Amino acid sequence: MSTKETRKFNLDGGRYPFKVSDKYFDHLTARIMEQIPEEQPQQTTSTRVMPIRRTLWLTTLSIAASLVLIVTIALNVIPSPSPEQAKGLTAEYTNNDYYEDLMTYTMVDNMDVYYYLAAENADE
Repeated sequence: MSTKETRKFNLDGGRYPFKVSDKYFDHLTARIMEQIPEEQPQQTTSTRVMPIRRTLWLTTLSIAASLVLIVTIALNVIPSPSPEQAKGLTAEYTNNDYYEDLMTYTMVDNMDVYYYLAAENADE
């Protein structure tokens, strides 16, 4: 029976406590190769690729069906606005509103507009 003391390295000689016969590693590769079974017959490419294609097709089909189901449920559950509400949602956007937004966005003040128009008139 081994104990902790017998399992430790011998500090004097640096030997490992397990021993193997001297010729054990001479034919080790040949013995391992004998234990490996013969090659299995190669499968054709079409039989190996078919399950992958089938799995991809089923995955794509299931995702598409799920999306159609989600959209159908969402369209039936989300209420559409009544005609009175729809009128309140639309608003007219005039040219004056556009110019006001443009001047606010570009941080143009009245003096900048005046100088611009004055320069345009001076070129004529």
